[in-house]
This record gives sequence, structure tokens and C-alpha cells, in this order.
Amino acid sequence: MKMKKIILSLLAALVCSMGYAQSGGMQFKGFSESKGALTGDNMLARFVQNWPVDVNDEECALVRVKVENFPLEEARKLDFTVTGSGTASVGRLDDSHLTQNSTLWVFMSHGTGLQLKATHKTTGVSYGTTVFSIPTQLEAKHVYDVTLALDKTTTINIGSVPAGAQVFLDGASIGVTPLTRQAVPFGDHKLKLVLGTQSKEMVVSVTDQNNVFNDFDLRQRRSVRFESDPSGSEVVVTENQKQIATGRTPCELELPYGNFEVTANKNGMKDSKSLTVNAATGTVALYPEVKREIQLVGTLNGKHASTRLTVQSHKGNWQQDELKSREVSEVHTETLPYGKYTVTARAAGADDAVGKKTITVNGSSPSDYIIRMKATNKAEWFWNKTYDPAPFGIVLGYVQKQYVFRGNGDRIRYNGVWGEYGEDKWLHGFEVGFRFQPALRWGLGLQTGIMMDWYVSSSKEFGTKYNTDYTNYQEIDLYLPAHVMYRVRLGEKQALMIHGGVGLYYAAYGAFRSSNSSSDEQKIEFGESCAPNAFNAAAEIGVGLRLGPVQVNGIYSKGFTDNEKLKDVLTDSDGYKATMNRYSIQLSYVIGSD
Repeated sequence: MKMKKIILSLLAALVCSMGYAQSGGMQFKGFSESKGALTGDNMLARFVQNWPVDVNDEECALVRVKVENFPLEEARKLDFTVTGSGTASVGRLDDSHLTQNSTLWVFMSHGTGLQLKATHKTTGVSYGTTVFSIPTQLEAKHVYDVTLALDKTTTINIGSVPAGAQVFLDGASIGVTPLTRQAVPFGDHKLKLVLGTQSKEMVVSVTDQNNVFNDFDLRQRRSVRFESDPSGSEVVVTENQKQIATGRTPCELELPYGNFEVTANKNGMKDSKSLTVNAATGTVALYPEVKREIQLVGTLNGKHASTRLTVQSHKGNWQQDELKSREVSEVHTETLPYGKYTVTARAAGADDAVGKKTITVNGSSPSDYIIRMKATNKAEWFWNKTYDPAPFGIVLGYVQKQYVFRGNGDRIRYNGVWGEYGEDKWLHGFEVGFRFQPALRWGLGLQTGIMMDWYVSSSKEFGTKYNTDYTNYQEIDLYLPAHVMYRVRLGEKQALMIHGGVGLYYAAYGAFRSSNSSSDEQKIEFGESCAPNAFNAAAEIGVGLRLGPVQVNGIYSKGFTDNEKLKDVLTDSDGYKATMNRYSIQLSYVIGSD
């Protein structure tokens, strides 16, 4: 009897072993009837009123298929069919519980000689088909268990930032990152990495296409607050062009230690800046406003110099990066929101050389600015002093001129209009115009511009002598100086100056006017008999003083062109030369770099 039981057991085992057929790496194993109470997914509670039936309206048996080494997403692609004697059917319950216990529920007709066929259906990699011959009779409303294993392995790679993290695969330590692990079964595995006080754990699905796991950031982290003006800006934090965090201001984002780019976007306007996260990182302020890129250049003693720059907004809408303010360069490029700023430059290696400049950034402002530095605690030659040349100016002045006949030992002064009846030997007038005086090196510079001289004169004696109403005279001359200038610099906006060169004059208009009618006039034909030349040239010398935006100049002009026709006013002009002399005092408002 005992021998008979042993033989029957061996036969049953043989039958069971013959019931498994494998193809494509899938294999059924471990078939048995469940003897325990149905807890958790309680079948009796779930189907007590409506147990599933087959096509013959007979109650089914339940086969619970536990998937092993299957990625969950791939397990959902399994399809089951039943073949065998009699009528057989298969029904599959929904997979909502699959992520909890990796088990699929299959309802089959009860009976004997049945086969369960599993097919993996996918448009990509297929794990094929396998057939299992059920070794026992299935009873209605009984529950059976079987395992469907995927017998495939692959090599996985695991990385972390930073490297050196301890790696645990399904609870077992397998090394430190970066790590390559061979012969890892397909399916879901628990992967945990630990580095110091930081750890990260996740369930990974291993397949041939999913075998690299390097999304483990174990750096220390810090909560960083982001604010913006205007608020409500969308904040995007990227690292190496990869987005790692987003939010809407004001907000706090947890970021790992490292270097990042931050962009705030509001109504199409952006603000971007570099961000270094560490233990000292505070609130990050962003200003998505209209901006402009400008260049800032520091100079010392008239030359470009390597500098450190700090830029301070007057309304607090921009804050310079602390690291950037410590950079040393001859040219600094900044992208600033529209507004007003104070720029401070310090010469590298000479902290006593400092310069400040107030700039305004807008759509029409310059794209580059020069910040002139000067030494604060040492003597220097006046031509090396920091100086704002103020190259442009508006001129208003007083002028007077006369003509001098020289010859035969005589010198006769003549105002060029009234002859011996003139009440004054000078013509008097005022001057307006524009000045251009660029600075060169060693205190040298140029002075030029274009001015208009307007002379006004009258003579009652002339009218009485010649019985005429034309007793008023007006003349308009254009004046262009071409001077070399030397400045003695007293400060950044103060200087004494001496200048000299050539002055060119053109008489554009001259006319006698009636004292009874302002519209009645007789024009002078310059260059004709008894009239001066239309063009005159003179050698000139002048001095000046600049105090901030105000500059005063005095100029003496001594003509060297001969006014040949003007000598006709003399009874005997032989041996005479007629030249023009001129004095002017000019008051200018000069425009500097600030």
C-alpha cells in the first residue's frame, strides 16, 4: 500500500511537469488550489450575489495568475485563452488591483483536461506565448493559484548625483554609484540609494528598453523663495538646459545645491539670472521688465583699466549678482531693466582709484558708458586727473568788431559802416551758436563750432549829413573757429584753458534800414566799392574757465585778409591795408557725460 502511494505521487508529479510548456521566455509554474480563507480581495464578499458564469451559464472556477519578473505595464498586455474537453471559456477581471499584488484574475469553466494559454501582445518587443495543461479538475467557485514567470534578464546601469551612493536592489546592497549590474531579471524591483543623510527609493520596471536608472539626485537641498515685480510671474529653474522646478511668484521651491538658470515670465516679458544654491542662498528677486544690454567701461588716467563694478538701481528694481560684482574686466556687459542706476567702478589692484556715474537705461539711451576713475589719496599730474571733457556746448555771447587801415605810418580805425560820422569806432552785437570741443591726450583738445554774430548800429549824424532816413544798420555774420586747446585740469569738471587758431567769417547779410519804416532797407553788396569782404579770416587766441556745466571764454581775433574794396572810403588808399579786428566774450552751457 505504501509503495502504491509513492508510485501515484511520482506519476502526479510527472503529469504536472508535463503540463508546463514554455515559449518566448514565459513559463507557468507552481499550480495549486488555495486552501486559505479569501481575505483582502474577498471573493465571497465580492461575488456572493453574482459569481461569474461561463457560456453554459455554469459557475466558473477562479485561477489567480501571479506574474513574476514582469513589468506591470507589460503584465497588463497579457491575454488568456482556454482550450480542452467540453465547453470552456475565460474571463479576465479588471486590473485595478494589479499594482497591489501583481496578480491577474482569470475565470474558467470547471472541468478536466483544460489548458490555459498566455499570450503577450505588444507592437514592440514580444515575450511570446506559453501553454499550461491544468493537472487537476477545476471545481466551480474554487480558487486556484499559478505563477507566470518571465525568464529574461538584462544588464542595468545606476547613477547618482553626486556619485558614491550606496545601492540597494530589492533590499540587498550591490555596490556604489556609478554601478553596472548584470543578470537582473525583468520586472519590477525596489531600488534604493543612500548617500550620507540623503536617500531616495523607487520601484523600477526592468526591460531591455528600460535599464538605465540615473535619476537619483542626492545632493543637499534647500528651500529657496522666489519673488518678482510684478508678482504672479511664472518661474522656471533649469540645470544644463533641463527643467527641474517651476512655480508662480511668490513661491518657495526645494532645490538641490548647485548652479542653475532661473527665468521669470510675465505677460511676454522675461528676466533671467544665474543662481547658486547653497547654505547661504536667500530670497531670489526677479524683474520681468523691458531690458536693454549695455557695456560699462572703466578708465584711469585716460586709458581703459580692469575694474570691478557695482550697479545700484535708484528704485530698487534690480540687484546685481554678488559674484558678478567681484569680476575683474575692462568691459562689463549688463542687461538692465529700464531705469536709473548708479555705477561704481574700482580699479583692480588700486582700490584707491574710484569712479561713479549715474546712467539712465531706456530705448534711446547709449549702449555703452565710460566710468572715469581717479585716485583719491595720491598726487598726480593735472593732465592725468580724471576729467569729463563736456565736448558739446550752447553758446551765448557779446561781440564787437572794427576795421583798421594800416599804411604810410598811419592806423585808422573804422567801424565799416558810418565813416567819420559814426558815433563809435566799433560795431557791437551778440552771438549764439554751438560749440564742439573734444578732448585728446595730455590735456590737449580741439575747439570748433558754428556761431552767428548779429550786429546792430545807428547814426543820427549820418542822417543829418546826408539828409537820409537810412540811419539804422544790421549785419549777420557766420563764424567758424578752428582752434587747438590746452586744458589745465583742476577737477573732474573744472579746468583752465588756453586756445588759439584760425577764425573764418562770412558776412551773410547787411542792410541799412529806414528809421521811418522797418521794412524799407538797402542791402550792402559785400566785396563791392566801400564795402568789406564777404569772407574774412583771422588769427585768434583765447582763454577760458570751466566750472561744472558753465564755461566762459574770451577771444581776440586779428584779421589777415585785406578788404580791398573797403579802402575806397579813403581819399588816398595807396599803401593801405584794411583788416578786421574782433573781440568776443562767450558764456556756454557745456554738456558732459552725466
